[in-house]
Parts: sequence; structure tokens; C-alpha cells
Amino acid sequence: MTKESLNILDIGFGTGVLTGKLYDAGHHITGLDFSDKMIQIAEEKMPNARLIQWDLTNGFPDQILAAKYDYIVSTYALHHFTDAYKVQLLEQVLPTLKKEGKLLIGDVSFQTEEDHNRCRDRYKDVWDYDEYYFVFEEIKKRLAGNKQIEYTQLSHCGGVFALTPQT
Repeated sequence: MTKESLNILDIGFGTGVLTGKLYDAGHHITGLDFSDKMIQIAEEKMPNARLIQWDLTNGFPDQILAAKYDYIVSTYALHHFTDAYKVQLLEQVLPTLKKEGKLLIGDVSFQTEEDHNRCRDRYKDVWDYDEYYFVFEEIKKRLAGNKQIEYTQLSHCGGVFALTPQT
């Protein structure tokens, strides 16, 4: 990210630890989170941020879709939704990116279905079967159209997606 003040949307910011660093660097933060308690905690770190309590099962609120962002970020929030719904949410919010904008997602994720299954089998005693972890191969197929999609595996069970709309 550049030194200039950027408009950043954080989807599922939680306590604001990560977004707080962007806020402290002088960026304009808009955030969505399901939990009123998380908003209260994050407000202490980012008193001038625009933090909105919202349930993403309702899609994105109009006020989010009406704005433009340099970056959209989400860390460990979207695995609560099925792949089909994740794609629906991403397709809904991607048009809010500015021309050179980028959407970054850090989450429990895998390059292939085989990698996912190997990890699930290895950690079956602690695996959360109620969550829907990202598989890059599948998400890339579902996110058809004019998007550049990159994925970097950072650990045995986590990685970062970078989506850039192509014009």
C-alpha cells in the first residue's frame, strides 16, 4: 500500500487488530462485522472509523455498495459461508473497487481439494465441519469473468487470495 490515505473496506474486522494498523497508518476504514461486541472493541482502537454491525447473510448494505474503495480486505471471516455464497458476496462487492483497486482475503484455505482433504484427514479430531474452507481451484472456477485471481499458500492450512477486476 502506498503512503497516501486510502479508502479500505474490512469485511469481518473482529477486534480490529489488523485493520487498526491500517487505521493508525492514516487510512480511512469502513468495516462490517456481525458482532456488536467486536464493534465496541474495535471502536476503541479506531474511534473515527466507520464501523457497521451487519449480517452478511443479507448481502452487503446499500451504504457499502454505494462507496468506492482502494482495497477490500477480509481475514478469517468468509469461511462461515458456502463457496456459492462466498462467490455471490464477492461478485456483489467487487464493483465497489476503484480502477486500480484490489480485494485481499486471508483465511483457512488450500490450493487444491486434495490439499484440503489431506489436512482435514490429518486434523479430523479438531476440524470444524461447520465451516467452508476456501479451495483456490474451486473459487477460481466459480469466479468467472474479467478478474485476475492470485493465490499464495502461506502455511499448511492458510493462504491469501488477491482479486483484481480487469477492465
